[in-house]
Amino acid sequence: MLQRQKWMILLAVLALLPAWLLHAGRRGAEPRLPEEADATGQTLTDLANRPVKITRDAHRIVLLRGRDIYELAALLGDELPNRLVAIGADLRRFDRDGYQAFIAKYPSLASLPEAGDIFKDAVNPEQIVNLRPDLVLADKFMIERGYKCLAQIEAAGLPLLCMDLSDDPFSGPQRSLLLLGKVLGKDAESRAHAIVSDIDQRLATVLARIEALPAPGPSVYLETSGSPTQFGVTYGGEGHPPRYSGWGAILHRLRVQNIADGIVTDMGKLHPEFILKADPQIIVITGQSWEDPGTLHLGYGAAAEPGLRKLGQMQTRPGWSNLRACREQKVFGIYHNFSMHFFGFVCIEALAKDFYPAAFQDLHPEADFKAFHDQYLPIPLRGVWMLPTENQN
Repeated sequence: MLQRQKWMILLAVLALLPAWLLHAGRRGAEPRLPEEADATGQTLTDLANRPVKITRDAHRIVLLRGRDIYELAALLGDELPNRLVAIGADLRRFDRDGYQAFIAKYPSLASLPEAGDIFKDAVNPEQIVNLRPDLVLADKFMIERGYKCLAQIEAAGLPLLCMDLSDDPFSGPQRSLLLLGKVLGKDAESRAHAIVSDIDQRLATVLARIEALPAPGPSVYLETSGSPTQFGVTYGGEGHPPRYSGWGAILHRLRVQNIADGIVTDMGKLHPEFILKADPQIIVITGQSWEDPGTLHLGYGAAAEPGLRKLGQMQTRPGWSNLRACREQKVFGIYHNFSMHFFGFVCIEALAKDFYPAAFQDLHPEADFKAFHDQYLPIPLRGVWMLPTENQN
């Protein structure tokens, strides 16, 4: 009797086994939630000095600052449109030429959801959560400004990784690439190391030569987003001793006499009369594809002749014809977003040659940019990125 009961129990278990296996198989096929993926991931320290537990190989990526697409594209190549599920609106709004270049290469990017305005803490956390990303990319300035949207994204259990593409142009892009490489897969990590090695070598060559030059360098005024009738902003240092970031850091490391130092903290405008009194030896106007048609246009969609005309119009401001830089034809244009991208070494080369022409006669920043761009970015290089161009000097 007992033996018969054992056989009946065994038969019942065997009868239930197919259903249990089917159920288990379905569960295994379910999409993994971010918190489930974390269990097999790693804990990294991002560039805002935050510990982040994240999946090593992220397949669904939200890029909150859209202009960081260049760094992502350098590591992912043609995989970019397959892994990007949302992008910040700033690429379309503030780098229109770059947006069009990426859309021309990858048309599907035009239909991506936009992640909101990163400069107004206007990212919609609910939208981000519903996209079920493996990785959300931000910049550390958003943490430093205390953006509430980031705290809400983190509270939802999504891995939020901060890069540094707005602070230190001499090391932030390289550190950001290496960090991205750790979470995008082995191929991306290997590529990140190769790119960073290339950048570091180029920067070291220029900076070592500058350190050997007698100080101080020439006096310089640099202006961003200005027009012939409207003065733009410039950059200085903040604090005592001053701490420099962005274009302020670039001028500081190039050892020039920045006329905004001690007057402008971080970013701000100089009084027009102060510029006239300072009488800079060199003037640099940064440009890109801003919405204001009065500003200098540089980048993928720019042409040399309109840019040179714009630089000429800038020099018709009251009193500028008497400035030493204008009299000696030392007014230059440079692409604004060089200061926030991994190819920013190009502006270091270009400005070093503008500031110290005798010491850098052998430097060819335009040719270096083309070779570097062709090697590491999946979109073709075109347009004008610095003025005058090398064949116009």
